[in-house]
Amino acid sequence: MEILTVGKKGKEYFNLRKKTGGVIKSFEGFGDFISREETKILADFLLDGFLKEKWQEAFAIYTNFRTTLKQEVKISCILPLSASGARETILNIMPEHGRFFKQGGKDVKTERFRYEYKFEPGADEVLEKLLPLIFRIQTHHIILEANASEHSARMVAMKNASENAKDILSELSIEYNKTRQAGITRELVEITAGVQALENE
Repeated sequence: MEILTVGKKGKEYFNLRKKTGGVIKSFEGFGDFISREETKILADFLLDGFLKEKWQEAFAIYTNFRTTLKQEVKISCILPLSASGARETILNIMPEHGRFFKQGGKDVKTERFRYEYKFEPGADEVLEKLLPLIFRIQTHHIILEANASEHSARMVAMKNASENAKDILSELSIEYNKTRQAGITRELVEITAGVQALENE
């Protein structure tokens, strides 16, 4: 099994575990505003290795963004390309809810027509250009899903930390007020005792 990582953490994780064979290549620097040209390097590396029969299949393990509070780990077979895999990729890209759901949601009905299509220059030539493009889009989509999941997890963690800090601050304020009130009460008791002592003299 050969491992290819995206990001520093994955590389560090697998390099520490030599039993897996280590990392054959690592890609870093896929930021928030990444373009398809940047992820094309990753897709072409995978595709080139597959076509040269360095590996028979490739799987992507990534975090799939569902909602702000829900991200799921997903394992997808990305090579070899298949009709079911392409369909799954398209469905994953299409929105599940929100304002764009009606225009391209997963409930869109497809109709099958029996037409005979003619391709020019030919079906093989078209697929030769089209399939690598579909694979590059799929790879780019996986990177975007992972980025969105990471940002969402960080946002939720920061929100929880802020709420915890507010709770701690509230508890400390109550404790401070109790201590302050106890000090005031003690001072009043001492003043009252002093006044009574003067009166008794």
